Amino acid sequence: DTVPCKMGAALLGPKPVWYREGTILKLENGLKINYLLEGPPNGRLAVCLHGLQASILQYDRLAATLINAGFRVLRFDAWGHGLSSSISNPAYTPDLYCGMLDELLQRLGLEQTPFTLFGFSMGGCFAALYTVRNPQRVERLVLLAPAGLLMNKPKEICLLERCGCCMVCAARWLACKCCVRRSHFREIFTDDGEHDEFLNGMFARFRSRMGRNMETMFKIARGMPLWDNHELYRQLASCGRPVCFFWGHDDDVVPLYDAMQPDNFLTSTFRFDNRPDGHHQLWMLNRCKHQIMQEAFDQMIPPLGAFLQVHLVPVAPIKFTPADKSARTLKLKDGVANPTTPNSPPPVAPMGGDGGGGDIGLVPPVVVVSPQTPSFEYGATGQAQGGVPHVRV
Repeated sequence: DTVPCKMGAALLGPKPVWYREGTILKLENGLKINYLLEGPPNGRLAVCLHGLQASILQYDRLAATLINAGFRVLRFDAWGHGLSSSISNPAYTPDLYCGMLDELLQRLGLEQTPFTLFGFSMGGCFAALYTVRNPQRVERLVLLAPAGLLMNKPKEICLLERCGCCMVCAARWLACKCCVRRSHFREIFTDDGEHDEFLNGMFARFRSRMGRNMETMFKIARGMPLWDNHELYRQLASCGRPVCFFWGHDDDVVPLYDAMQPDNFLTSTFRFDNRPDGHHQLWMLNRCKHQIMQEAFDQMIPPLGAFLQVHLVPVAPIKFTPADKSARTLKLKDGVANPTTPNSPPPVAPMGGDGGGGDIGLVPPVVVVSPQTPSFEYGATGQAQGGVPHVRV
């Protein structure tokens, strides 16, 4: 059975800490999954997997854009995130998360429906794993700064893997709010105050459930293959599914430089072709770091629409106000964009006019994208020139 979620917001002092209120699916073992399934019942199905310490809230704007284009969009809070349950396992593993998605699809009667799969950061690693295991179910895969190819696993993570059970058990009691500063969250954005509302929400949500969030981070670090997982991406490249990567030009959380090691690993494995019918594509998004759906959403939509073979019109950012907390359906906005035709030039990643919302405006693109396989230049130190890889045509 499903029952409406009763927890729209938690309060931290006078400021609301928003979670996207969905529908709660109660499992036989007592666990709960918070999910949203929106859009026309006969539309193409899209499934969205969020990143670490995020929730279904992360996909609000993309979900609205896809729904306007006729998609039916499913998104859910993973175990230990948002309004879904935490579980007692000492680690959150790929098997747990893949099983969670399979359970949800089965309960919703979608187990035989092929879908387009989206994954951001940790969710990208999860999405790649699910696609390799179930290539017959995934029509297309969109990876947004996916984890799994990080280099040089930190010593702290190695320690967690070896003797982390005690640390996981103690995480809720050892978590201290004074150790988490707002400046830590600001560092993941390139702008100076442009996305403060979103940043403040991230910061407040993390602090409001500090113990649980720290426990989740420990369990993810112990169980998810976020480092040196080259074999996963080799299998993904050979499984026959169309894959489109998006990466922030200045991403320092999941740097593209790491994914290129060793020997241009990503480009040599996938043989990228950025023409609209390219089977494997890689797009660099200018002037943004890791939070590409916040900082570079308008850039991402034209090449995404071409890859999905559908006309996408980006909606304006969705604001959170007290009046929204009981809203069950996203407010969608109509707009106008230039359609992609079969004979049009390869899509580029244009810059949004205002970068943060309001009226959607497009200006000449700054990112250089080529239909041919991109290559990357690195300085003598092994670091990419300017700190990140540059596309060279």
